[in-house]
Amino acid sequence: MDKTALIQLSYRISRASCVGLDVITWEVSNRSVYSSSKYETFSELEPKLDHGGVSAVPVMVGITVASWGAYLWSRNVRAMSFAPRDSHEAQVQFALERGVPAVIGVLGTIKLPYPARAFDMVHCSRCLIPWGANDGMYLMEVDRVLRPGGYWILSGPPINWKINYKAWQRPKEELQEEQRKIEEAAKLLCWEKKYEHGEIAIWQKRVNDEACRSRRDDPRANFCKTDDTDDVWYKKMEACITPYPETSSSDEVAGGELQVFPDRLDAVPPRISSGSISGVTVDAYEDDNRQWKKHVKAYMRINSLLDTGRYRNIMDMNAGFGGFAAAIESTKLWVMNVVPTIAEKNRLGVVYERGLIGIYHDWCEAFSTYPRTYDLIHANHLFSLYKNKPIMAIKSTSADNKTRSSVQIFIVFSLCCFFYILGAWQRSGFGKGDSIALQMTNSGADCNIVPSLNFETHHAGESSISGSSAKVKTFEPCDALYTDYTPCQDQRRAMTFPRDSMIYRERHCAPESEKLRCLVPAPKGYVTPFSWPKSRDYVPYANAPYKALTVEKAIQNWIQYEGEVFRFPGGGTQFPQGADKYIDQLASVIPMGNGTVRTALDTGCGVASWGAYLWSRNVRAMSFAPRDSHEAQVQFALERGVPAVIGVLGTIKLPYPTRAFDMAHCSRCLIPWGANDGMYLMEVDRVLRPGGYWILSGPPINWKINYKAWQRPKEELQEEQRKIEEAAKLLCWEKKYEHGEIAIWQKRVNDDACRSRQDDPRANFCKTDDTDDVWYKKMEACITPYPETSSSDEVAGGELQAFPDRLNAVPPRISSGSISGVTVDAYEDDNRQWKKHVKAYKRINSLLDTGRYRNIMDMNAGFGGFAAAIESQKLWVMNVVPTIAEKNRLGVVYERGLIGIYHDWCEAFSTYPRTYDLIHANHLFSLYKNKCNADDILLEMDRILRPEGAVIIRDDVDTLIKVKRIISGMRWDSKLVDHEDGPLVNEKVLIAVKQYWVTNSTSAQ
Repeated sequence: MDKTALIQLSYRISRASCVGLDVITWEVSNRSVYSSSKYETFSELEPKLDHGGVSAVPVMVGITVASWGAYLWSRNVRAMSFAPRDSHEAQVQFALERGVPAVIGVLGTIKLPYPARAFDMVHCSRCLIPWGANDGMYLMEVDRVLRPGGYWILSGPPINWKINYKAWQRPKEELQEEQRKIEEAAKLLCWEKKYEHGEIAIWQKRVNDEACRSRRDDPRANFCKTDDTDDVWYKKMEACITPYPETSSSDEVAGGELQVFPDRLDAVPPRISSGSISGVTVDAYEDDNRQWKKHVKAYMRINSLLDTGRYRNIMDMNAGFGGFAAAIESTKLWVMNVVPTIAEKNRLGVVYERGLIGIYHDWCEAFSTYPRTYDLIHANHLFSLYKNKPIMAIKSTSADNKTRSSVQIFIVFSLCCFFYILGAWQRSGFGKGDSIALQMTNSGADCNIVPSLNFETHHAGESSISGSSAKVKTFEPCDALYTDYTPCQDQRRAMTFPRDSMIYRERHCAPESEKLRCLVPAPKGYVTPFSWPKSRDYVPYANAPYKALTVEKAIQNWIQYEGEVFRFPGGGTQFPQGADKYIDQLASVIPMGNGTVRTALDTGCGVASWGAYLWSRNVRAMSFAPRDSHEAQVQFALERGVPAVIGVLGTIKLPYPTRAFDMAHCSRCLIPWGANDGMYLMEVDRVLRPGGYWILSGPPINWKINYKAWQRPKEELQEEQRKIEEAAKLLCWEKKYEHGEIAIWQKRVNDDACRSRQDDPRANFCKTDDTDDVWYKKMEACITPYPETSSSDEVAGGELQAFPDRLNAVPPRISSGSISGVTVDAYEDDNRQWKKHVKAYKRINSLLDTGRYRNIMDMNAGFGGFAAAIESQKLWVMNVVPTIAEKNRLGVVYERGLIGIYHDWCEAFSTYPRTYDLIHANHLFSLYKNKCNADDILLEMDRILRPEGAVIIRDDVDTLIKVKRIISGMRWDSKLVDHEDGPLVNEKVLIAVKQYWVTNSTSAQ
């Protein structure tokens, strides 16, 4: 391979390593200086660079797709990026499509179209510019546009050539010579090297000429002779050093010191305050600012979308001092401030001193950009400025001009004659122009109104779907037999599995060939459930028409049938007098009133009255029970608006993380706690947080007193309680209470008081490194070790704040670094993003926090940011963390005082149909791309969504267009809307509502 081809290959690999967003994902190469991500490079550079202060406006040369500039945006740094239009087709076009400032340009023989002292920082990442060539001419041009105190960053060859030459596959002598020339040029420019490591070097330009006086005697130091260092348009680049402006002291910044951004935006720039621009006073500058604020305010009245993010790439064709850009400044947009080369005053230097970006250009020629790269163009007195100047004129020969002149004269003469005759005809009354004008005058038409402009965006691909000739697949309703179908807990399939250890009640999903691919119907008469808190006590009979429990549990006050509704008095097998009194008894031991206990697990929950009545005490219970002979118990719970899933303690671990619950509860749940060497209690211990409580009410507690009432042999009950007590002792739980039929144990806060059990041969400790790896994993009779602590009173795994403080506090799993690669900053940024997203959702759907949606599911919950942002007494969120998610974050969800579950969306969820009012899916379909069928996931969403329930799907636009196409055959109404930051963000939001229809109905309403 020859040298040129090698350089091109190296360039391509380097460019491909930039991680692109929205449109294309670029490969990552270990040979690149960005071997992992832009953020790693920024983290390395950040201690050396003062972002937001001295480094507000950088320029990047050889940008490719401008990922450096794109990722600087979040740090409030605006990069002016450029690259040539070469074999890397469309690199600048990609940058602008991403919403990143960029122009087509090159460092060749012509000066850069920017003023002197413009940029706070200049950057080159393998930009293939021969910096040491031509006596350092290119570095001297960088020096011209770099402000005093600014930085130059060079990453890639030849930096640290001694270490890297083999990886670059280039001769070390060649690289050594390149770096020598760069170092010499930088020394001549009097730059100070601040950093060199890996493939990155950073130099800083001196703030003035004081430390550089010795170079005046250097014969190589050729200083530029021009009086106007900003006169650059089509001017040849020279190998000369641009002198600093004069200073009066050694610490004065040449050209004037700039304030940090955003203060510099409205401060008086040094070029104005120093009088450098002839005839422009401070008063004139400030008056210009006031005028532009007034103008922009008027623009926003005309076009209300102006500051919403609808327009990302904006151009001001005659920018002046940048007043328009300053008045409209926002993180949602950027303005290319163009100062025409024929403008009376050279003001682009002022634009840069304000922390804005721009460029010189002559509008008699085409601009250096691709077609369709700006969303909004502003032109202030541009046409007056170019009056009698041939804008975009095509140059021609003198011979052409002679031929053309006579033709032009004839055309002008003919037009004059035509318009004279037309005017005479109009005035004669035969024309309608005067009458129309008179009607408008008489009607008082408001000429200030823009009547029919549509400023809304239209999503690419959406129209092609609706009008496509390709037939959309229509999903038919399932048979009425399937109104309460639970695919992974199907009763007929369950009976084919062993009954030992409740295996037949565990999840057994239908194989691919047996999956129902139809819409599960609602039963006849189905109505929207009552709102909370009425729903706690009443459920419409038509929604779950099963009366068996009203007979079987009649004396226990579980449920009563009253006309067209079921009533739930709040009773239970262990609390026939009501759950409130029962909870009062528990609260005498367990601190339920101060937020210490927030999350609870109810095993064998029945109709979840315990969880329902804990709600008023601000405790959230995750309840579960199997789908068994007590038909629809979990369905009743969810119809009441109480969190619940179909589940059982059998042979598989519970789908919850370690240290999740503050309290676990069993009220006659019929689980053999002492069996299998205490395996079920060990699983409870795994999910119980240090300091948490376990409550057991019913047999065998206090068997000596109660065995007659239970009608069971006392020897059997005695043995049961003995095994429970032994297992609890082995787990090092402390019994806090035993009275009547209730016993309460508390788990220790750490392992300090339990060290003696390490010598107990019965104490088998679990060997797994990941105690949260539970999906379809067999339960084991082993003790989950506590996390390590450094003192006897330290809470293992970290102490939690009382709720609601713990909702927004940094969870211990985050602060301790337990989740690899997730920092406190990343977590807090995620919180801020979700508050912003939820605020946008509420603008779209004003019913979101009114109580209209009680049962909400987040199908890809992450840290629980959506649930935290929407937290309210009126609703609850089932935070589902997919088992294939990159980071296991469900433990964080629980540490925030929220509830959730692990699940794989390639299978059906453990719930009944029509149990959720609103479903939220954040990048779920991107996550499961190529993992399973999107049709199946959407059909499952339809199964668990109530009629007239809502769906919010957030994902990239291409994915959402495909999803929208599928749901158009599912009896859903949908609309695709922009990201809250505007249409140029590739992430969009799909809003959908499931239509109301019931079994055997022919149409939806």
